[in-house]
Amino acid sequence: MCKYTYPDGSYKYTEFVKDHYIDEKIARKIASDKNSAMSTETLENMCEARNITLEQFFAAIKR
Repeated sequence: MCKYTYPDGSYKYTEFVKDHYIDEKIARKIASDKNSAMSTETLENMCEARNITLEQFFAAIKR
């Protein structure tokens, strides 16, 4: 989410959720709790927004 910040360091949640097809409460949870586990559905939505598959995502992070 580092690309979605204001100069004061706060997050641009509205832009992030529009670009990643997720609910704003999920974006706030991701930003506030780095150890939270997101659902597969959320991850799929985020991949879809970036026009990549889950397979490509996991290959990119090598997991």
